[in-house]
Amino acid sequence: MEILTGFLHRLCQGEPSGASQSAIDVIHVDRMKPLPPFILINKDGAALPEFKAINRAAYWDYQRQRIYVRSSKVIKKACQKTLTRKVKRLPVKQTLGYSAPVSCTYCGSASLFKCGTTDIFVHDIRFTQSGVKGWVTRHICENWYCLKCQRLVRPPGTTKFAFRKYGLHLRAFATYQLIHLRISGITVAKSLNQLFHFDVTGSIISTFKSDFATLYTKTVAELIERIARGSLVHADETKARMIGKSGFVWVLASWRMSSSSTVIPAREIWSMRC
Repeated sequence: MEILTGFLHRLCQGEPSGASQSAIDVIHVDRMKPLPPFILINKDGAALPEFKAINRAAYWDYQRQRIYVRSSKVIKKACQKTLTRKVKRLPVKQTLGYSAPVSCTYCGSASLFKCGTTDIFVHDIRFTQSGVKGWVTRHICENWYCLKCQRLVRPPGTTKFAFRKYGLHLRAFATYQLIHLRISGITVAKSLNQLFHFDVTGSIISTFKSDFATLYTKTVAELIERIARGSLVHADETKARMIGKSGFVWVLASWRMSSSSTVIPAREIWSMRC
């Protein structure tokens, strides 16, 4: 700042340019030649020639981990532990047994025959006053088939998804996060694995939603019929995405039904017009 102030002071005093040219270091910016652009990585892969040897040795650093694994049993064992995903097994909280069915629940026939036994561990959750915890139940049931319709007959009193790997409450909790909270299936699966030590994936969470869609198909049909019989129908459209395509779906409701009973009967998504 002092040099700049002194230079401006001498210019204002009108000193001859020839006498002070040697004493004052003046640089004309317009006469400067532009510097070549600095390239961090050239065609040889290094900004400076000294870096070429380092780049050639980079492959050695990549192979160093393999050399350590082969030479040291301790490091090899540690690497195997990090690569393999450990899943903590929850203890079995309850064991349920079922009696044999009396008749077929589909055709009513009493001609049944036994063929094998189902022994499955159902992973579910339990809601308590203090929170939510994982719950594993062992289900043991004899397999009875109907001679008339050749269908598998489950004993009376069995609940939905009783003989599936994941229970009803876990499926409902995951579907609630997927639909209502709009959390992705991968994130829901990761949170369930961290909290309850399950081994679910994003594709499994998607099957939960499909199973509930099949389960409530009859309920949706009854709601549509109730809306069609009403004297007034409220219709609205909302934007939706399905398999990477944008579109609109219709939301229908009658004036007697509350907003929580709104139903979306349309299965086809119309493509959005520009």
